[in-house]
Amino acid sequence: MGSYAYRSVIIASLSTLLALGLFRFAYSALLPLLIQAAWFSADTAVYLSVANLCGYLIGALAANPLNRRFSHKAIIIAAALLGSLSLFACAIAHLPIAWYVWWRLLAGITGALLMVLAPAWALRQVPVAAKNRASALVFAGIGLGVLLSAFLLPYMPLLGLKHTWLIIAACSLLLSTSIIVLFRGLPKPASTATLPTATVSANTATPASKPAYHSAIFIILAYGCFGMGYLPHALFWVDYLARELAWNLHAVDTQWLLYGLGAALGNGLGFVLVKQWGWMKANSLCFILYAAAIALPLCSQNASILALSSFVCGALVPVMVAMSSGCLLVLLGSDAHQRFWGYATAFFSVCQFGGGLIMSHVLSSSGQYAYLFMLGAALLFGGGLLSYRPYYLQKH
Repeated sequence: MGSYAYRSVIIASLSTLLALGLFRFAYSALLPLLIQAAWFSADTAVYLSVANLCGYLIGALAANPLNRRFSHKAIIIAAALLGSLSLFACAIAHLPIAWYVWWRLLAGITGALLMVLAPAWALRQVPVAAKNRASALVFAGIGLGVLLSAFLLPYMPLLGLKHTWLIIAACSLLLSTSIIVLFRGLPKPASTATLPTATVSANTATPASKPAYHSAIFIILAYGCFGMGYLPHALFWVDYLARELAWNLHAVDTQWLLYGLGAALGNGLGFVLVKQWGWMKANSLCFILYAAAIALPLCSQNASILALSSFVCGALVPVMVAMSSGCLLVLLGSDAHQRFWGYATAFFSVCQFGGGLIMSHVLSSSGQYAYLFMLGAALLFGGGLLSYRPYYLQKH
């Protein structure tokens, strides 16, 4: 990769770190402390998570229309700065609930804009031979953001919620500033002759072929199943450990740290699986593995079993995002990738938002986290079946 491609990949990685690592998952780590400190009731705290998911849906739907009016650079920088501002705003305690709803909504909108536009733009700058490695690097930012919140968790009671919010917001602003500096220092892009046009592997379908579009629909449907299925751990895991199992903060932090370590290391695993089995088969196998991992709390509440669940589920979050993006890139080529990745992110957001509402309602009405794990495992298993179809079409 040339200098332009490397910088583009770094910008996209920082964008995914902000989008999901800080604008989304940092709140999951804060959730039990917000309830204990009486900032919010349990139900209000969970529904604020849903407000963030709603914002993600809005941002995913708005990303491509906005990109037709404004440059990717302007949107990425604006989204990074506004998302950082939302974190600073959440540090102010004891305001009307509408204040926090608006800022969590904005965090979701800006996160989706970063997730749709930054990876697709960066991967267009990367030569064909480096796409697999570049995709792993782009989505590694998700895991690094989760890991940051995991390292902060044991210090949160000492720092207090206000200062914790401010530290996360300051980190976000620093990363946003880094994105601005990287954009300003971008050299001229490489010659278009070195950039990908239609294929990323020997078995890539022609972008205009009907089988490729048919297969892409199954990838998008499977990605929607992931959007609902990953929520029991992504949204409720820390709350489950702290409130349902009544674990102390050190034990909860250990589990969230394992989740963060998994998320930080996961894309390396994904890269190996893709090299071994190819995008389609690896994607389907990861769905089945995720379904098994998310169902582990139904089998045992032993700390080692839950640690395995934490690590594997954390590892597969960035892997599933990168796999879904990579499968669409393989099927459709670079020219159509951003448009279809936007469709996929929008559908993911619809399913995520609907799943957040459903799971929040199930939890508040039943108080049983087990129902969430059962639902998540079933959805991910369904996603595995859907994502197997493109692999089957490739072989036949």
